Amino acid sequence: MPYESGSAHGHAAQYSLEEGVWVPAVKSSARNQAVVATRLHKALEAEHHRAFIRSLRQLLTARDRTTLLREAIVILKWSVRPKSVAILTPHGSDHAFAIAAAEGVVWKPKRSTAPSTLARLLARGLRLRRPMIIPDLIVPPVTKTRRHHRQPSYARGMLVPITGISRRFGLLTLRSRRDTPFGAADARVAGAVADLLSLALKRFDKAEQLREHARRYRRLVDGAGEVIFRASLIPEPRIGYVSPSIKILTGYTASEFYANPRLLTRLIHAEDMPDLLAKLEHPEQIVGRIRLRLIGKDGRRSWVSVASVPIYDRRARLIGVQGSACEIFDPVVAGEQFRAASESMEAILQGRRGETVLRIIVHHLRYVLDADEVLIAAAGGGKSSLTIICHDGTNLRGHRTGGTVSRTDPLVGRALKADRPIVTGRGIATAIPWSSGKPGVLIAGGVAGDEVHLAKAVGAVERFAREIGTTLESMRVHQSYLRQAIQEDRSRIARELHDGIVQSLYALEMVLQMNAASVPDPARGRVSQAAAGIREAIQDIQQYVFDLEPSVLSDGGLANSLQRLAVEFEASSRIIVSLHSEPDAVASLEPVATHVLQIVREALSNVRRHSHARSAGVTIRTVGRRIKLEINDDGRGFSQEAAQGLGMRNLRTRARLLGGKLELKSDSKHGSLVRLTVPSAARESPPDSVSLSS
Repeated sequence: MPYESGSAHGHAAQYSLEEGVWVPAVKSSARNQAVVATRLHKALEAEHHRAFIRSLRQLLTARDRTTLLREAIVILKWSVRPKSVAILTPHGSDHAFAIAAAEGVVWKPKRSTAPSTLARLLARGLRLRRPMIIPDLIVPPVTKTRRHHRQPSYARGMLVPITGISRRFGLLTLRSRRDTPFGAADARVAGAVADLLSLALKRFDKAEQLREHARRYRRLVDGAGEVIFRASLIPEPRIGYVSPSIKILTGYTASEFYANPRLLTRLIHAEDMPDLLAKLEHPEQIVGRIRLRLIGKDGRRSWVSVASVPIYDRRARLIGVQGSACEIFDPVVAGEQFRAASESMEAILQGRRGETVLRIIVHHLRYVLDADEVLIAAAGGGKSSLTIICHDGTNLRGHRTGGTVSRTDPLVGRALKADRPIVTGRGIATAIPWSSGKPGVLIAGGVAGDEVHLAKAVGAVERFAREIGTTLESMRVHQSYLRQAIQEDRSRIARELHDGIVQSLYALEMVLQMNAASVPDPARGRVSQAAAGIREAIQDIQQYVFDLEPSVLSDGGLANSLQRLAVEFEASSRIIVSLHSEPDAVASLEPVATHVLQIVREALSNVRRHSHARSAGVTIRTVGRRIKLEINDDGRGFSQEAAQGLGMRNLRTRARLLGGKLELKSDSKHGSLVRLTVPSAARESPPDSVSLSS
């Protein structure tokens, strides 16, 4: 391609570019040739400089470390024109190096026990901050013909350190030719290339560190026990990421969540969905973790705790959430058991019925297991069945409170015989530790899940069974405390009546009797009638006092207590009482002596109020394996209204507590008979059976 340049004299000279060099197309003078050569040299230097800059820029765009090192060597070969160039990296000990990239014969120390001069020099070069030019340490081999004619070498070497992020990456080593040793300009070029290498290598190191951190984070997330998730809410709920541990929790893989956006909403329990949606409308108000139930692939219910952080866009719109979720079945069981204990104790103190108290516990257990039904059954429905005390659920098998379950049922029968919970299909049953030793069973039906979930459900049923036993014992102690408090109040009222009102009436009667003779005859009869009325009032009050005063066992046991009760009754009612008892029968009733005393007291009180008898008898005897207690009189019996009164109801209640049978007989000619038949080894039953059935 021709090129024209103007001169000072207005002449034009033409040049052509041949093989990269501008050559005069027309002969000119020597002066013009010198000017043209200078201009050509400057143009070539500028073009060389621009090409060098372009090469350095391209060096920074290398995609991998190997390409980067090769490009750097190419740039140095083209710009510095060394005899050889290599990039060495430390390997192992301080004096060992590996060749990362090279061209030509390079410096590399040989392995030996003692470090060579080259090895020490290279190790020193790692600590440099700028290029260092040194004599060439590679000497050509000496042949026999040229041994005495070896020429001195003017070649030089160059060491340039290459830095990384946390340590020195290595050394850039160059060897010059003999005729063109390195100078300061070459050192600057090599330093520039080394600096660019350092920048690019740091970029690669940072990228590798980021990739390593990402791999570690992914391994941490994938192997974590908790499920890590990120979900978008706009335009519809969709899982953006979920860790593989979601399969352990739900049975679904992460790929299934990505493929089906609505799978998430199907997993959440229907009862928990409204509350969750209400909280998501105001995520800034969410405090702590959210507790909800997930329905797994196999139908099992899992309790999970979710910690979430809202994600907003630039316009402060809620577009998603991210957080973690973990299974919390055991904490939920402990929390619901605590709430059940608290609520049941509050119900006991409020005087609620036993069925209501136990239903609270049963409801919490069903909520924890998400079972179809939970019930409590205990002895009372006959020898072959148990009576259902309370029931909570969907009545899948027709169970209801007051109904029965057969003892021959495989689940019930095995649970009553075993000392641990029994699992049959989707049902779990365990015996309840009643304080009285009566058979009782806690049954949970329709519990879904695999073996692991059923094992956890068995533990929950066992814990709630113990809680039911504790609650029954609390009910017994509370009712015992109430009876004691009532008895103390009755004793206080009886003392106040006897020491206060009765004594005042006695004094008033004595005053009337003392002054009856001093009044006129017409009024004397009315005074005598008033005195008689006061005596009747005193007798009525004494009867009330006798009824209010509780029976307290004396030191001599039941026999002495009955004897003292008979004496007190005779003194207050003037009805003769005969007491006949067998020592063995009385000894068998010692565990329930308080109830026996109260039954005898109540029966004698009825004799005084209704029969108008002159004598009464109390008999205790053994008949076969049972003990019979009879209270009879020679009065005119009692009416039907009296048989249904509060006194007789109290007698029937105490008979049930003792597990016995009460019989009432009344005849206007032969008087009345109250007969109580109890087992020979009578024990007081827990009060829950009475409270639940009454």
